[in-house]
Amino acid sequence: MIQTIDAKERLVRLVKKDRVHNEFIFGAIPTYWCKSCDEITEFQLNWRKPFEPQEVEIEFNNAMGELKPWEQDYCNLFCRVCGQQVRCVYGVKEFAMSSYNFYPNVLFINLKAS
Repeated sequence: MIQTIDAKERLVRLVKKDRVHNEFIFGAIPTYWCKSCDEITEFQLNWRKPFEPQEVEIEFNNAMGELKPWEQDYCNLFCRVCGQQVRCVYGVKEFAMSSYNFYPNVLFINLKAS
């Protein structure tokens, strides 16, 4: 079963984009807090290795739906202690030529793997 939660509930080290807007972006090292084992895991935004078995990856893809090209992306990660499978969907905005901000949107968590 895939649980959907707001990314700001479990992502730590987020920073405010600026003083004017109330938007958060990833800090230097994206970090996930696992509620199951109370540990944090650092991860890479560009890591998209499919989850195993294939049925789990299909379940994540169905829960996520289609993303907007050039505006949204995702990454897969595992909790470093309990191995919980997590998918992070985030927005991508170019603010200068070849410079981007990444905005966390939603997390999908495989409750069967925890």
